[in-house]
Amino acid sequence: MKQVPISICIVDDEQPIVELLNTYFIGKGYTVHGFTVSIEAREFLKKNPVDIVFTDLKMPEITGLDIVDTVKEYQKDTMVIIFTGYASIDSAIHALQQGVYDYLRKPFKLTEIQAVLNRAVEKQLLRRDNIRLQKQIEKMLADLTMLYDISSIMYQVPDLNLVGDMIMDTLSEGMGVHHGGIFIETKSAGSYELLKSRGLPVFFKDNPLNLSTKINDDYLIPDKTSVFSVEASQINIDGTMIPVNRKAQSLVMIPIQFMNRPLGYLCVLDPRTGLHAESEDLKLYKIIATQISPLLFSRSGLDVGSDSHVDTTVWRDVDLIQSNLISHPESSKISFILLQLFQIDGLKAIPDKDMDYCQELLHNEFASLTPRVSRILNNLICVLPSANPIETELKLMEIKSKFDQKYNGTALQLRCGLANYPTDGQHPKELLNHLVFSTYNEFPEQPEKDE
Repeated sequence: MKQVPISICIVDDEQPIVELLNTYFIGKGYTVHGFTVSIEAREFLKKNPVDIVFTDLKMPEITGLDIVDTVKEYQKDTMVIIFTGYASIDSAIHALQQGVYDYLRKPFKLTEIQAVLNRAVEKQLLRRDNIRLQKQIEKMLADLTMLYDISSIMYQVPDLNLVGDMIMDTLSEGMGVHHGGIFIETKSAGSYELLKSRGLPVFFKDNPLNLSTKINDDYLIPDKTSVFSVEASQINIDGTMIPVNRKAQSLVMIPIQFMNRPLGYLCVLDPRTGLHAESEDLKLYKIIATQISPLLFSRSGLDVGSDSHVDTTVWRDVDLIQSNLISHPESSKISFILLQLFQIDGLKAIPDKDMDYCQELLHNEFASLTPRVSRILNNLICVLPSANPIETELKLMEIKSKFDQKYNGTALQLRCGLANYPTDGQHPKELLNHLVFSTYNEFPEQPEKDE
């Protein structure tokens, strides 16, 4: 984005000074407004924002301090620099107490003007950067909030194609991504076909991608984000130049994985320049890919199975459930709880103290049942033999409530899942799937108790 030039207002009843500074500042690339009549300058400053004001202290109509008062009333972040031929310690102190940024004595040298201007410009540019960063953060939080709200609706939709439409609508209408798509793995491992798209070339619909597809002399990586440059509104795919949207600067491919199993890619034609795989600007895309992965997995009909891509921790979860089913009679009721901690900003590492707090919550709520808790990465799995399913769900809601109260306003979030044997499944994989996917469904509100 092109930087807006710093704007400067000069107020002095001496015409030569106004003309000198006007010519000097324009030559440095600044936008300049010069006034020899201080009342006119005051009226201008009431209606037109500027970054820096240079004003004389002693003038016929109104003083430089009157200009300072006008700036303070009508302009939020403008910096004022006063100069005068009547400088004294008292007047300097008084001006600085009024909020003046700096103070120069006449006759001044241009080097002195340049020195104080450099400092003022540096502060103004830093302020602009802070405002821009704050707006980016606010937009990202708004996008994330919208995404989580819509996700809760998506998890109630059984049809994969309809889910794909909802995801694309979210990207397009909520986040301004008008050229993108979702590729999902076909029955042939390593081959990905276009599920849904908005504004992508027809080529992608007719030609599935795979790990041997060559894009700009490079290949897709199943577990890493890839960024391919767009040259002259075209991208090279397997030697064929494919026309794309003229504003696109990069083709971004973000892997969609569930339990380390590749499911597909989130594809975006991005108009921004200078992107690379680790760019902060891509973080929101990565969060989206992470958020929709369980949803796509559950609707795709794919099976975690014994696929070689799957992290061995998944099988530790299955083994944990298996061992508890074997050690209890078939008539026993067993509840399995999953607490999953995650950061909404996309960071994976969860501090040990936060995991310890969640483990403490489990032990406190279910102390009478002697819970067995296992920690696997950012997950806690709790086994409760002979538990009452209704009481277990109520206590799990209490755990969620306590966690939300403690971490309100932070990026740390908690998902809770519950699977009851044999109601929710009789085999380890069935129970694990129910346990994982139940973390994406909100607990129903409980009716209020009668007084």
